[in-house]
Amino acid sequence: MTDASPARAVLSADNWDGDGRYTVAADLWWGTNATSSRFLENGIEVSSGSLTAATPNAQRAMLQVSGKPKGTNVYTVEFRNAAGVTVSAPLSVAVTHWQRGAGMLPDAPAPRARPAVPTRPCPLGRAHPAA
Repeated sequence: MTDASPARAVLSADNWDGDGRYTVAADLWWGTNATSSRFLENGIEVSSGSLTAATPNAQRAMLQVSGKPKGTNVYTVEFRNAAGVTVSAPLSVAVTHWQRGAGMLPDAPAPRARPAVPTRPCPLGRAHPAA
């Protein structure tokens, strides 16, 4: 069958540790394939791309996510082809903590530079604070 909208994709995520870095996968296991995908996070498009249609083979699209603060994000994916669009059921992903040390803290302040201390020459070749 080539004149049908894509089958409905099933979403899953690998966020077992609850940090803000995970992958959302959209799998289409059977039915008419799609030619493109569009991921939405909390209703806003965050990624889109092309897919190779090879009905009746399975298809997979993936979304890499990182840097998410604590909270719950809801994902859906649209699979499209010339005959139409099919939207997945929503998938909620809970982030329970940030992964420290990996640049994952949003809006972290930059380290402060130390103020320069004026120095005066020393006859022994050492720098000394100016008086």
